[in-house]
Amino acid sequence: MNIQNAKKVIKAAMLAQDTVIMEGNHGIGKSNIVKQFASEENLHCVELFLSHMEVGDLIGIPRTITKGTEVVTTWTKPIWLQRMIDKAWPETFAETSISFTDPDLAEQIKAECKDLTSREELNRAYATVKHLDPSVLHLTSKQTDIQCSESQLSVLFLDELNRAPIDVRQS
Repeated sequence: MNIQNAKKVIKAAMLAQDTVIMEGNHGIGKSNIVKQFASEENLHCVELFLSHMEVGDLIGIPRTITKGTEVVTTWTKPIWLQRMIDKAWPETFAETSISFTDPDLAEQIKAECKDLTSREELNRAYATVKHLDPSVLHLTSKQTDIQCSESQLSVLFLDELNRAPIDVRQS
């Protein structure tokens, strides 16, 4: 396996927002290539050893919530996903790391926001100004109108896919 060629394929897939499946003999360095690529590209690497996981670890644990008059089943957020969200837009950050492409939006949010260093408060102000649901996180690392220089994209690395239990592979 040519390491540089493998990294080129991973980079092309990342730019195309696609996935890569690497296959090869045990111990030839497939995992190290992914980790090295993430490090070189300044990406947060979330490695999940699927052979050690259960369905709940991967997709969350089911729970019921009340929405209006109905009880619906939803899923808790797995910790690995929360870590990716926290890297995409940190919970707290320096006010100087925030930039706006629209000065009018910046003024509206600053007038609405009590704390420009808190993701929760900034998201609430953003949702209010944009007339969005404040219970949903609208701040993403690919956002164009407001950005955080402390944001970091992630690589989700599903290791040992072939050794995962069938129910984990299906989920």
